[in-house]
Amino acid sequence: MWQAADVRSLRMTLTVESADAKAVKLRLDGTALLATAADPEKARRGYDAGLLGYVEYDRAADRLTRFDIVTTGDHWGQGPFTGGARPGRKPMGVVFELAHGDKPADAVPPQAAREEAVYFGHDR
Repeated sequence: MWQAADVRSLRMTLTVESADAKAVKLRLDGTALLATAADPEKARRGYDAGLLGYVEYDRAADRLTRFDIVTTGDHWGQGPFTGGARPGRKPMGVVFELAHGDKPADAVPPQAAREEAVYFGHDR
């Protein structure tokens, strides 16, 4: 699990692609650098990624109806829960999507979210 201090840079831009009385559609572009040391070249573990996503908001229902984001980039090193990592920097992608609650898997929280206080930084 990453610590807040491991977020070395994060840039996200939301661009309105369309908006009307029914919905707002946004595009997310960005980059993120996670590393266990301030100098990524010296970090024992990291992830240097680009982000692309689409978010849609239903105004009448007052809820998100789409949250699809993909990150792609290079990762390196191993952590407490990622033993056996391949040596060097390797490509990795991660996908996030909105859980609509209509499948049993939607009730399973992300791994670290089970430790809610730590996940959301409330333990500090």
